[in-house]
Order: sequence, then structure tokens, then C-alpha cells
Amino acid sequence: MDIVEVSIGGLQDALASGATSSEKLTAAYLDRIDALGKSGPKLNAVRETNPDALSIAATLDAERRAGKLRSPLHGIPIVLKDNIGTADAMRTTAGVHALGGLRTPFDAGLVRRLRAAGAVLIGKANCPDFCDYMASTMPSEHSTTGGIIGHPYGLRYGRGGGSSTGVAAAVASSMVAAGVGSETQNSIQAPCASSGLVGIKPTMGLVSRSGMVPLATTQDTAGPIARSVRDAALLLSAMAGPDHDDTITYSALGAVHADYARFCNDSALVGARIGVARREFFGREGKTGIDALVNAAIAAMHAAGAQIVDPADIPTASTVMPMLSRVFRTDFKAGLNAFLARCGEASAVRSMREIIAHNEAHGAAAIPFGQDLLLAAEATAGDWSEPAYHADRARDIRLARDEGIDRVMSEHRLDAIVVPMDHAAKFTGKAGYPAITVPCGYTEDGAPAGISFIGRAFSEPRLIGIAHAFEQATRLRRAPLFPG
Repeated sequence: MDIVEVSIGGLQDALASGATSSEKLTAAYLDRIDALGKSGPKLNAVRETNPDALSIAATLDAERRAGKLRSPLHGIPIVLKDNIGTADAMRTTAGVHALGGLRTPFDAGLVRRLRAAGAVLIGKANCPDFCDYMASTMPSEHSTTGGIIGHPYGLRYGRGGGSSTGVAAAVASSMVAAGVGSETQNSIQAPCASSGLVGIKPTMGLVSRSGMVPLATTQDTAGPIARSVRDAALLLSAMAGPDHDDTITYSALGAVHADYARFCNDSALVGARIGVARREFFGREGKTGIDALVNAAIAAMHAAGAQIVDPADIPTASTVMPMLSRVFRTDFKAGLNAFLARCGEASAVRSMREIIAHNEAHGAAAIPFGQDLLLAAEATAGDWSEPAYHADRARDIRLARDEGIDRVMSEHRLDAIVVPMDHAAKFTGKAGYPAITVPCGYTEDGAPAGISFIGRAFSEPRLIGIAHAFEQATRLRRAPLFPG
């Protein structure tokens, strides 16, 4: 069957009718990964495919024939970002030369859930070194272990383009049904916005962080990347839930839903109060075309029955956007060292200091753009008990949550805040709050643009409904135009 732009629901219909099998689907996606990755447009989105993918798919086909269906993801090929650990034949490199041979002796918490749901983990998608936190000049399309990630729309993932670029390129080009990315500050929102995709950056604690190569542990979260809100919601349903290896997931007890796709409501915009956060997020240099598309999207929401509050500015925006914090660097050093200790003998390097030494010894092969961000993190105490660290973390939460997103949403009784692209990702990262990015059109030069819906902690059901209703009212996604 033709797999291009087919939804997860469409794939399941074909599997249920016997029109195809999971093994055939997986083979078709593997062929497309090869055709578009190494030849044709040379997107190079997937660094490594799973040598066991076809046998896993065959096992799931046998279960289907026996009447056992694990979930709506049963037999569906999914790609993982290369910072997500898998205890199988695939490596977990996070794009880093020093981790090029790492096979984690454990599955990430979310991987255990995806396996239990019957997903076929087809491969690891390229990601920039340490999720775009090796060097301050490195573009988001660069991966030392995987090479340059191509953009499906003929563009580039430049500096600040987010580190889930490989997953985004794979999903946008139908190399996979959907994928799992991760975000610390903008790494789901940015590549989804620029690739015509839907991304869900969940509330911190909804999805386990265990077994992922960390960046900033107080902000890291994995999330689904898909071509529709419904597909993203189906993937989130399989990923969300408690994990004894990540106690922050206990904060989500009572807030996790078994089926997030049920919140996809075509009428969810009717009566919804949508705030437009303009100050700091609109009017950026060179972004007038994107602003125009977002303004048109806001008009479409109003036409669909939403109550638009414009402006509904975040009070602390001017303070937070230029603000620097020691949280990121401290978290990175402490978290990475803890992760490497857990890997034990499976890793050739055991600390950030050893990675820096490895990089210095291998020169341009390991650090073609340098390692200034890594050096800055190593220079910290890397101590989560440090009083100054806790002071900065408390300030981040106060300004991003209490005096920021929470305040404007309470004052205007909002269901969601909207901003262009990933422009408020610094807020959602520091706050640990959810955001859903949805396509909102294409600029005159053909570049995709996105709009992000932001809410309070664990407001995913409401955001999914609103994002889905907007998507269905506008239907603005267009597939990339290359052969196949």
C-alpha cells in the first residue's frame, strides 16, 4: 500500500482489513528511509535502522492473527530521537562522537511503554550533538555521528532550529508513521513549526525522562511528533504514565489519560478563550510573513467560534526572554554524569570531563564547531544541592509560571495562549508547561510556519481539543514535494 501521508488510523484500517501487514508496512518504511535518506533528496533523517524491526513486526502480526491487539499503535513503525536509550542492537549517541558506540544496557521508560503498546521501533533519528548544546555556532542540522540532516521542504535547519530535527524530517517525509522527539527549550516546537508538523511538548512529569541522554533534567521531556493532532495524541497515550525510575512522573498521578485521542473534538474552539501573547513574540526581525500567517490563523479561530483576547501578554516576557540562568549548565553536567554512571561499562566515557578530553584528542572529527557550551557546563559545580542553583531555579519557576503563564491565564480566564512558531519555548521550558505546535500555513518562499498553543500544567486534554479543532477548520499542512 501507499504509505505517504497515511495516518495511524489509516494504517490500522489497512492492517485490520488484511490489505497489508505490519511486516509489509515496516519493509515499506525501511525502503522509503533508504530511498529518501541516502539518495534522492538525501534527507539523512534516520541515523540507524533497527535490524530487528522486521522480526518484531512479524511477531506483532502473529499476535494480531491470534486476536491480540495491544493498542492503537500495534504494528505501527515509530522512530526515536537518538538521545533515547534502547536496550537492543541500536546505539544511542545523542549525535556525539564520544558516544558513537554506546548501546545502553536499559530501555528508556517511554521505550518500555512503546514496546508494551506494540509499536515497531524502526530506528534512531539523527539529532545535533547533545541536543544542540555542544557549541554555540553549531547548526541544528549537524550531527557528528550522523551527518547533515536535510530539510524536506528544501530549506535548512539553522542555528536554534531545535534538536528533534531528524525526527521531524523523517515524519514530514513519511519515512515513518510518527516519531518521538524531546524538548528542553524548543526542540519539539521549533522543528515541527518549520516542517509542517504537529508536536506535543508535554507537561513535565507526564512522560518519563529515565533512560534519555539528559540536557537539563528540570526541563527535559520527550513528546510525540506527527502529521496530525490525532496521531500525536495516540502516541502520547502510549508514552504517558508513571515510571519508578523517574519519580517526577508521580506528580502526574491522577492527571494521566489512557486515551488522549478522545479529546480530539472538531467543535473545541466554540466558546474557547484564546489569548494572543504579542509582546516579545510577534514583530521579530524577518518574521513578518510568519506573523501574517499566525494572524490569519487567529482570525480562523474566531470564525470557528473562539473568543479571542488580543493582546493577552505574558507580564514577565520582557524579563524572562533575555534572562540567563545557571540551571541549564548545572543540570547538564550533573545529569550527564549520572546518566554515564548508569551506563557503566557500556560507555567508553564516564563523565563530561572525559568527553571533553576525548573531543580535544579527536579534534575536528569530534568537535567541528568547538565545544564552548560543554566547557561552560563543565565549569559549573554540577551540584544540584548548590544554593545558587536552587535560587535560580526558584526564580525561573516564579517568573515563568506564577507571575507569567499562570497570571495571564487567570486574569483573562484563558483556555490557551497562542504564539508564532516556538517563540515562547523559553517560557514553556522553564515552567514545565505543555505546548502543542500545529501548521498554520506557508510563507511566500514556501517555508512552513506553525502556531503554538500553550496551557497550564496537565492541560493537554483541552489543548489537544483546541489544536485539533483548529487543524480541522484550516487543514493547512501540505506534503513536501519530492519524488515518492
